[in-house]
Amino acid sequence: MKTFILEWNPAVSSYLESDFRMDIGFLEFGDFNWSVWEHDKARSGDNFYLVRCGAPPTGIVMKGFFTSNPYRGQDWSGRGREVYYMNLRPTFMVSPNHPKGILSTGVLEKAMPDFEWNGGHSGRQLPEAYREILDGLWGGYESRFRPRDLDGELADRLGRPEAGIDEAIALASEALFDRKYKDGKPAILNALASGLAGTTERDKICGFLSPVIQETAWTAGEIRDKGFPEEIIDSLVSQIPSNA
Repeated sequence: MKTFILEWNPAVSSYLESDFRMDIGFLEFGDFNWSVWEHDKARSGDNFYLVRCGAPPTGIVMKGFFTSNPYRGQDWSGRGREVYYMNLRPTFMVSPNHPKGILSTGVLEKAMPDFEWNGGHSGRQLPEAYREILDGLWGGYESRFRPRDLDGELADRLGRPEAGIDEAIALASEALFDRKYKDGKPAILNALASGLAGTTERDKICGFLSPVIQETAWTAGEIRDKGFPEEIIDSLVSQIPSNA
């Protein structure tokens, strides 16, 4: 998984402070998206952190992952630029003024000084050398919270168990329903055979889901949104042909 840093300056953005306050308790947005500068490097399933920029307080107010591949859209600023967007699935949102604070840009700048944290293009890939550092900082920050400290769907999502074999079979059945190969063989049989051939739970899950990611319109982010862990998504994406 790659990690991208999205930036949000409420003073100039079309996404207002009032929008954020309304959204913070509801994570099932459907059409929630953001512009991504380095869209040619991004893919469905990659991670993102959203940094509030501009006037204080500044720092990370959202974490999640992309549920679509990049697509071209109308310039949010109205200046007619070529802008690419990606759909998002937040897994954590926090008010900039939460009593427990936010992971501030000051902390980020001190730990990772060669990356611009308060300004610049939104949707830049975080250098690989910094990804582990940021994930470690975030893990420490997130550990401050208990579900009751947060709102709405977010608290439910924090306690949701990871999807496993049963969920993989159910998703494959849904995605491949009534789908047949040229020889008339139902595609679901291929998924079941591939999954049952696995020797570990991880192998079985990947086997059940391989035809889904390779042969249907389901994206890595959409599969990840069903609760499958990052290592499963990484394995599935690695199986997609480079010319796909």
